[in-house]
Amino acid sequence: IAYDAFIVEATDEIFVRHFLKSVRSHRNPEFYLKPVFLLNPRETRDPIISRMADGTIFSLEQLDDLTVSVKEIFLKTTQLDPTVPASFEGKMMKKVFDYMFTRNRSSLQPMMDSRSSIGYTWPELSVNFESHDEHKALQLLEWASKEELFTAEFTDRAYLCGTCSNGFMLYREVCQGCSSPNISVFDNIHHFPCAYVGPARDFPLSADGSMTCPKCSKKLRHIGIDYDKPSSISHC
Repeated sequence: IAYDAFIVEATDEIFVRHFLKSVRSHRNPEFYLKPVFLLNPRETRDPIISRMADGTIFSLEQLDDLTVSVKEIFLKTTQLDPTVPASFEGKMMKKVFDYMFTRNRSSLQPMMDSRSSIGYTWPELSVNFESHDEHKALQLLEWASKEELFTAEFTDRAYLCGTCSNGFMLYREVCQGCSSPNISVFDNIHHFPCAYVGPARDFPLSADGSMTCPKCSKKLRHIGIDYDKPSSISHC
């Protein structure tokens, strides 16, 4: 903690992500607000790395170039209110606000992240949770919005499991009676002249490819004129 900043050898993306998460999720502000710079970084699309690091250098000879950034962040930390809220929600959001203030950020933007269980991450906030618990970030943001700490804006709509809040779901069409996925879907056909309604399989095909009504034996030639398809039916 006595050091002014961290400089991380950034050739191993997994290690860098783990290191940044361990720093930014720490409870001590003297630790989680510490500047982190990447040395010799590889190109990465990892939202945690890109948002939670404070800059990059390609040689230790560039250390002097970091002085201004380190000093600016330190001076920002001296302006923070040391009072810590009693509630869990308050503590978490204070961490987020403290970090945003010291980095001159005024908005908390979501980023798509395939490693997150909900498909999105807010690095400044989500870093405090394990990937399978990132739905708690949504709960905190909703709480902060109700407390008028944030002004929320619509970005996207996510569909999560009602049991575990996971966003990686497997959608399957199954029978409502026996839950079997072995179902066939047919269009319902409404024949205008005789008002017959039935599944498409009930209408035999003529040699020219047109359907014949099983009730009145007339050919169905033009959809919208002779017939329409008002709905579909599933057969198990």
